[in-house]
Amino acid sequence: MAYVGRIDDALAEARIAVQLDPLSIDGLILLANAQLYKHQFQEAIATYRAVLDLDPKSAVAYGGVSEAYALMGQPDSAVAAADAQLKIDPNAFGVRAIVMFVFASAGRWKDFDEQHRQAIRDNSNSPNYVEAFSSVISGDLDAALLATERGVRAKKPQFLTVGLSCEPMLSPLRTHPRFIALVRELGATMCPPLERWPIKPRP
Repeated sequence: MAYVGRIDDALAEARIAVQLDPLSIDGLILLANAQLYKHQFQEAIATYRAVLDLDPKSAVAYGGVSEAYALMGQPDSAVAAADAQLKIDPNAFGVRAIVMFVFASAGRWKDFDEQHRQAIRDNSNSPNYVEAFSSVISGDLDAALLATERGVRAKKPQFLTVGLSCEPMLSPLRTHPRFIALVRELGATMCPPLERWPIKPRP
């Protein structure tokens, strides 16, 4: 439900899952992801922290914490969580995209470039996936759109599971007609864009 933009429904189901099994890491991560997509960043951080209480080595939870802090405009806290995520599992799905986003939000463009190079070298990543996120972060929306369209057309799994309709890191694309058409083609409902984009233009 979250991946197709039905965030309120996703939140309701995830809360039931956590009520039924408060110690389920899967349930907590689903709830935290839905909260992140709903732009409930403080709530998402608290839920990701609950995951870390159960599994202190959850790269997914650290990634969620770092993204949420970056989206809230707290880059120092975001970088600290991103560093922890990298130490645990730098090659986990989506890690490089989040870390690139976090470093850019902190104005650490050299670190962004290094993570970009690492992401390109990692064969588990789709080149389109890497280009889509790095281009959005760098402010090149035309390149981001092209990469996203190529990824969807090629049915790359990264583009079928990253929640194109609601992932906050793709917020600058939300109002672009081509992106709107692509999300509609996938049968999803578009989530609102962020009120504030946390990355300043690259010097």
